[in-house]
Amino acid sequence: MEDDSIFNQEHHSNEATAFLAKKHNSVNEQVKGMRNAFHDLHKEATGEPDWASMLANATSQQAKMQIRAARETYEEEAKYKAWEAVQKVQEGKISTILSKPITERNKAYYDNLQKTDPNSYWDTKVQAQRRRDIKTLGLAYYLKGVK
Repeated sequence: MEDDSIFNQEHHSNEATAFLAKKHNSVNEQVKGMRNAFHDLHKEATGEPDWASMLANATSQQAKMQIRAARETYEEEAKYKAWEAVQKVQEGKISTILSKPITERNKAYYDNLQKTDPNSYWDTKVQAQRRRDIKTLGLAYYLKGVK
Protein backbone atom coordinates (compact mmCIF):
# COMPACT_ATOMS: atom_id res chain seq x y z
CA MET A 1 0.00 0.00 0.00
CA GLU A 2 2.84 2.37 0.81
CA ASP A 3 4.35 1.91 -2.63
CA ASP A 4 1.14 3.05 -4.29
CA SER A 5 0.98 6.32 -2.34
CA ILE A 6 1.07 9.48 -4.42
CA PHE A 7 3.42 11.02 -1.84
CA ASN A 8 6.06 8.35 -2.35
CA GLN A 9 7.44 9.65 -5.63
CA GLU A 10 10.67 7.66 -5.62
CA HIS A 11 9.03 4.26 -6.06
CA HIS A 12 5.87 5.26 -7.85
CA SER A 13 4.55 2.99 -10.53
CA ASN A 14 4.26 5.89 -12.94
CA GLU A 15 7.62 6.19 -14.73
CA ALA A 16 7.25 9.92 -15.43
CA THR A 17 6.65 10.77 -11.78
CA ALA A 18 9.67 8.74 -10.63
CA PHE A 19 11.82 10.36 -13.34
CA LEU A 20 10.71 13.86 -12.28
CA ALA A 21 11.46 13.08 -8.64
CA LYS A 22 14.99 11.89 -9.49
CA LYS A 23 15.52 14.91 -11.73
CA HIS A 24 14.31 17.21 -8.94
CA ASN A 25 16.76 15.60 -6.50
CA SER A 26 19.66 15.91 -8.95
CA VAL A 27 18.82 19.57 -9.59
CA ASN A 28 18.75 20.18 -5.83
CA GLU A 29 22.18 18.55 -5.51
CA GLN A 30 23.54 20.71 -8.35
CA VAL A 31 22.18 23.87 -6.77
CA LYS A 32 23.65 22.89 -3.42
CA GLY A 33 27.03 22.25 -5.06
CA MET A 34 26.94 25.59 -6.88
CA ARG A 35 25.96 27.37 -3.66
CA ASN A 36 28.88 25.77 -1.82
CA ALA A 37 31.26 26.72 -4.64
CA PHE A 38 30.02 30.33 -4.50
CA HIS A 39 30.49 30.43 -0.73
CA ASP A 40 34.01 29.02 -1.11
CA LEU A 41 34.85 31.85 -3.52
CA HIS A 42 33.44 34.36 -1.03
CA LYS A 43 35.59 32.86 1.72
CA GLU A 44 38.75 33.16 -0.41
CA ALA A 45 37.98 36.80 -1.22
CA THR A 46 37.33 38.04 2.33
CA GLY A 47 39.07 35.52 4.55
CA GLU A 48 36.02 35.49 6.79
CA PRO A 49 34.11 32.24 7.19
CA ASP A 50 30.80 32.13 5.36
CA TRP A 51 28.41 32.09 8.27
CA ALA A 52 25.26 32.02 6.11
CA SER A 53 26.20 28.79 4.35
CA MET A 54 27.33 27.22 7.61
CA LEU A 55 23.97 28.04 9.18
CA ALA A 56 22.14 26.73 6.10
CA ASN A 57 24.07 23.45 6.23
CA ALA A 58 23.60 23.00 10.00
CA THR A 59 21.40 20.05 10.82
CA SER A 60 20.28 20.84 14.36
CA GLN A 61 19.49 23.82 16.54
CA GLN A 62 22.48 23.01 18.73
CA ALA A 63 24.80 23.17 15.71
CA LYS A 64 23.28 26.51 14.69
CA MET A 65 23.84 27.91 18.19
CA GLN A 66 27.45 26.74 18.11
CA ILE A 67 27.94 28.47 14.75
CA ARG A 68 26.43 31.69 16.11
CA ALA A 69 28.70 31.54 19.17
CA ALA A 70 31.71 30.97 16.91
CA ARG A 71 30.68 33.98 14.80
CA GLU A 72 30.46 36.22 17.88
CA THR A 73 33.89 35.06 19.02
CA TYR A 74 35.31 35.65 15.54
CA GLU A 75 33.88 39.18 15.43
CA GLU A 76 35.37 40.01 18.85
CA GLU A 77 38.78 38.76 17.72
CA ALA A 78 38.47 40.76 14.49
CA LYS A 79 37.79 43.94 16.49
CA TYR A 80 40.86 43.30 18.63
CA LYS A 81 43.03 42.62 15.57
CA ALA A 82 41.81 45.84 13.92
CA TRP A 83 42.67 47.77 17.09
CA GLU A 84 46.14 46.19 17.13
CA ALA A 85 46.69 47.20 13.49
CA VAL A 86 45.75 50.81 14.27
CA GLN A 87 48.11 50.78 17.26
CA LYS A 88 50.98 49.48 15.09
CA VAL A 89 50.42 52.28 12.58
CA GLN A 90 50.41 54.85 15.39
CA GLU A 91 53.59 53.37 16.89
CA GLY A 92 55.22 53.60 13.45
CA LYS A 93 54.34 57.30 13.21
CA ILE A 94 55.72 57.96 16.69
CA SER A 95 58.96 56.09 16.00
CA THR A 96 59.37 58.16 12.82
CA ILE A 97 58.92 61.36 14.82
CA LEU A 98 61.39 60.28 17.51
CA SER A 99 64.00 59.17 14.96
CA LYS A 100 64.24 62.64 13.37
CA PRO A 101 67.49 64.48 14.12
CA ILE A 102 67.28 66.91 17.01
CA THR A 103 68.12 69.84 14.73
CA GLU A 104 64.88 69.25 12.79
CA ARG A 105 62.66 68.96 15.88
CA ASN A 106 62.14 72.62 16.73
CA LYS A 107 59.05 74.59 17.73
CA ALA A 108 57.90 74.98 14.12
CA TYR A 109 58.14 71.21 13.61
CA TYR A 110 56.08 70.45 16.71
CA ASP A 111 53.53 73.17 15.85
CA ASN A 112 53.11 71.67 12.38
CA LEU A 113 52.83 68.21 13.92
CA GLN A 114 50.09 69.44 16.25
CA LYS A 115 48.08 70.74 13.29
CA THR A 116 48.60 67.79 10.94
CA ASP A 117 48.65 64.83 13.36
CA PRO A 118 47.30 65.74 16.81
CA ASN A 119 47.12 62.11 17.96
CA SER A 120 50.86 61.71 17.48
CA TYR A 121 51.60 65.15 18.92
CA TRP A 122 49.76 64.44 22.18
CA ASP A 123 51.31 61.01 22.65
CA THR A 124 53.23 60.82 25.94
CA LYS A 125 56.48 59.71 24.27
CA VAL A 126 56.39 62.62 21.83
CA GLN A 127 55.59 65.10 24.61
CA ALA A 128 58.48 63.80 26.72
CA GLN A 129 60.80 64.09 23.71
CA ARG A 130 59.53 67.62 23.04
CA ARG A 131 60.37 68.64 26.62
CA ARG A 132 63.84 67.10 26.28
CA ASP A 133 64.33 68.95 22.99
CA ILE A 134 63.40 72.27 24.66
CA LYS A 135 65.98 71.62 27.41
CA THR A 136 68.66 70.42 24.98
CA LEU A 137 68.27 73.11 22.32
CA GLY A 138 67.56 76.00 24.66
CA LEU A 139 66.73 79.14 22.70
CA ALA A 140 67.56 77.39 19.41
CA TYR A 141 64.30 75.44 19.87
CA TYR A 142 62.35 78.61 19.06
CA LEU A 143 64.31 79.47 15.90
CA LYS A 144 62.38 78.53 12.79
CA GLY A 145 65.34 78.45 10.41
CA VAL A 146 67.41 75.95 12.38
CA LYS A 147 68.04 72.73 10.47
